[in-house]
Amino acid sequence: MQSDVRTGPILVESNEDLSSSSNRLGVLLNNSGLKAALPSATTDHTLHLIEIGRAQGEKSVLLPLAPDTQVRVVAKGAINPGDVVVMADPGTAADKGKVRALPGTTGTFKGVGIYEGEKAAADGDLALIRPVQLGDIDVA
Repeated sequence: MQSDVRTGPILVESNEDLSSSSNRLGVLLNNSGLKAALPSATTDHTLHLIEIGRAQGEKSVLLPLAPDTQVRVVAKGAINPGDVVVMADPGTAADKGKVRALPGTTGTFKGVGIYEGEKAAADGDLALIRPVQLGDIDVA
């Protein structure tokens, strides 16, 4: 058995102002130590949910994502039950850390889970997802 390991939420210093980023996907990075941030590229591994975001330099609460626990993440656009969800475009500041349905447009998208809500989620809703790291999904 391993010792000195943690389960559940973790406290991590915010690398940027995350005070309005609760219920969004987050990343951990090394910036003079372990820091929490919003994703900045579609290739980022978003393995945590920002439960409580705090100002830069303060400790935010992050929940490690696991397929045995559903989470609610802010939706970008409509998402239907059973849809594969991917990261929204982090190039748009307002969309960083949000999820959207896998689009039908050509491109490569980071699959982060399945939408398990009983009805469609609208833009801005907290979408109930089952986090499953599906990796990069190429749509031709």
